Amino acid sequence: MAKEAEENRQFGFTKEGLVALKRASDPAVKHSYRWFVFENLGLPNEVLEYAPSLEEAIHRYQGSASANKRLGVTKDEIATLDILIKENGDERIHSNYKDSDSFNHDTVILQAVSKLEQLVQQNQQKQELTGEEFKMRGFSREYIEKIKEQYPVGTRLELTSDMDDSYAPVLAGTQGEVISVDDIGTLHMQWDNGRSLGIVIGQDHFKVLSKSQEEQAMDSQGIGGISQ
Repeated sequence: MAKEAEENRQFGFTKEGLVALKRASDPAVKHSYRWFVFENLGLPNEVLEYAPSLEEAIHRYQGSASANKRLGVTKDEIATLDILIKENGDERIHSNYKDSDSFNHDTVILQAVSKLEQLVQQNQQKQELTGEEFKMRGFSREYIEKIKEQYPVGTRLELTSDMDDSYAPVLAGTQGEVISVDDIGTLHMQWDNGRSLGIVIGQDHFKVLSKSQEEQAMDSQGIGGISQ
């Protein structure tokens, strides 16, 4: 008992905390779940956002352009779990839920893991497809630079067709602003409705609403898949 008490002190558990933790592992009582998305963990620009549901957390996770992010849940405000982790572009399901009494037999968590496993598979397939499309289209580095020049940060766009996404499509007519362009030509967006799903050149269709004065003067020609 003395050893157990010492371990509890080391982990910072009070008596009340231990009772709450034990309750979180009891399948016979009703539990609360608070989902979250954590971006850029440990970096100056880290962001932690909470969501009212797993679906909304998935929307936020999918809309984030960060290469280092996590989707997880806090149960009963006492037990926290990272389920989906993306580090340096590598995405995986964290298996630590199997070792926790608070999570390993919880049907809500197990269903979430199953859904997120499907999400990982879909993201991998989409990434492979995007890579193949990129090769097939023959995007050169010069072409990517042209995209970056034509759609600088701050350019206002409007979708002219729905953006297809399994969990969170963005509908035609939605307007937003370019916040960055990555090295494969994806326009990362901040949509006016709060979404941030990126535009894929040649796949998504949109029109330019406003550009910088310099860009307007250049009168740039359109790129395939874009309406101007």
